[in-house]
Amino acid sequence: MQKLSKRTVGLVALGALWLASMAWFGGRQAGCQGAPAQRRAVAGREEWHGIYMQGQKIGYSSTFTQTLPAAAGGGLAVSNRALMRLNLMQTVQDVLTVTRYTMDSAYRLRDFDFKLSGAAQMDIGGRVVGNSIAL
Repeated sequence: MQKLSKRTVGLVALGALWLASMAWFGGRQAGCQGAPAQRRAVAGREEWHGIYMQGQKIGYSSTFTQTLPAAAGGGLAVSNRALMRLNLMQTVQDVLTVTRYTMDSAYRLRDFDFKLSGAAQMDIGGRVVGNSIAL
């Protein structure tokens, strides 16, 4: 069995944190708020949240949601920026994530962009093509 490096473990932990936060933010922004009339009220709003670990504030997140014009097919555009100060590999590092995605009027994903900078650099984008995602 091969032993994982501390860097690999740190990157896996960071990826898991990112996936969990995107699931939480995406669920809040993507239509899990209740009836359609309530969802429309969310569009055009900016939300700020503190990010805490073990009772200590380690960063913040801001999410902006806006309604897309009907001429563009309607739906929502959501952007999120999160900054966290994490202790990775015995070094305190600032980790910045920037996520942007659009959804159609039925709240189905159209496309997305994700950027990570800090402990590692990552830039991923994709769009829905049929029943697949092209990265």
